[in-house]
Amino acid sequence: MASQIKESASCEFVDSDVIEIVSADEYDAHRAKLRSSLSWLISKVYGSQPPNDLKDPFYENSEGQLVLRPVMVNLLSSSELYCQACSNMFPETHTQWRGHWSIIQVLSRKGIYIQDIQDTAVTETVLVQTAPFRLKAHLSLMDALMKAYSCEVASVEKVVKAVRNITAFPASSELPGTTEEALTFWVNKVCAALTSDPALSDGQLLEGETAQKVRIVSKSTSPRDPVKVPPMEDLMRDVGDGCNVAALIAYYRPGQLNIRDVCLKDSIGIADSLYNLRQIGQFCRNHLPWRSFHLSYEDLLYTHDSMRVNILTFLADLFYCFEGPGASLANGNPGSIEQDRLEAMPAAGKRSAQTAVPNVPISGATKKSFQRLPFEDTASNLGMGRSSLTSP
Repeated sequence: MASQIKESASCEFVDSDVIEIVSADEYDAHRAKLRSSLSWLISKVYGSQPPNDLKDPFYENSEGQLVLRPVMVNLLSSSELYCQACSNMFPETHTQWRGHWSIIQVLSRKGIYIQDIQDTAVTETVLVQTAPFRLKAHLSLMDALMKAYSCEVASVEKVVKAVRNITAFPASSELPGTTEEALTFWVNKVCAALTSDPALSDGQLLEGETAQKVRIVSKSTSPRDPVKVPPMEDLMRDVGDGCNVAALIAYYRPGQLNIRDVCLKDSIGIADSLYNLRQIGQFCRNHLPWRSFHLSYEDLLYTHDSMRVNILTFLADLFYCFEGPGASLANGNPGSIEQDRLEAMPAAGKRSAQTAVPNVPISGATKKSFQRLPFEDTASNLGMGRSSLTSP
């Protein structure tokens, strides 16, 4: 059954008989960026259970402007949400997170410098402003945090080590140099290993507790075609059809997604691409122990360049799920204890069970400050009207 796409702040979708998407001409990359980035940041603080005030952090007014709610403006401008997210993602440095400036300093030591789209350095002075609220600066900070997170959970070294356990490769000519190259390298090598799996082309090989092996061979007069997954040459150009990511999931979790259920063609159209993307979305929502799918199907189908960091962060989450410490809970048996799910969430270090906090309440100071931010300032200073945005 297909899935009907309903755009929402939490990037959730409702199952139905028809996949409904906006056209490429009407796809609003700026809004998509805001929705995906905020959803990711909120999930790093509250997991899959954000407080009611943050389930829908913005809304559209009568003039078609996307308005960020005052509660969200205050949490971002006060750095409260950022610091909580950093404490969860990088718990070994939790004492360092004391405001925007501390985050900027730690990121710079990691070689990540925060600049807006005009290549102007983002400072604490800009981030604390509420009238006007500097949305582009905050999106740049979220991008920087996603980059730092991806580099930690899917570093080149970790990816290469994982790939070596899957297949051999000439390090002198294929060794990746960046996180994006490493994740593309990982996806391609897994898909190549899946393609060369004899069980997929010659029948299913079974082995029991004894030494006896049995190969189940189809007696059909028209045997199945061999599995062919073309490699991704360019991540942003090739990820949109869903073939490689769906095949990646099928390699690690064949019980949840069979490779024969993935649409693999030499020339794949929009309908088949959306079929694959639906498979990916359903797997992430139903079988991962934490929220990692903060994208709409259009985000992956159209792959606007502004979504590059968001897409890479999604792939880094999948890598952590399949090859990192979180793999034990992503194997189809996550259990029912929320604490276990929290402990499996990606982080550079691991919090102890005594210090992990599954739901961080909004502070009283922040709640009081909601009254100090005029609603008119929030609505008029985001600059998110339809007429001011450029389609991809």
